Amino acid sequence: MEIDGQKQLAIDLLIQGEKKTDIARQIGIQRTLLYDWMKHPEFKDRMEAQMFALDEPFYGYADPVSGAPSRNGGRFKVERVKE
Repeated sequence: MEIDGQKQLAIDLLIQGEKKTDIARQIGIQRTLLYDWMKHPEFKDRMEAQMFALDEPFYGYADPVSGAPSRNGGRFKVERVKE
């Protein structure tokens, strides 16, 4: 899968915490297509790389990579480990 402009925009918006329905509407695709993209290893890898390149922790209400809701019903936090 090539990460084109639409996919990159989707990644950026997911990282910002936008709702998947709103992202799909904004970039002009079906929500199910966004979920399909999110399953591809290349999409996941790009998104993870961008999240871990941020200087601050990512917070959201769901795991940004898998889309799974947080287990405690609260916010999901991705910790970065610097070596």
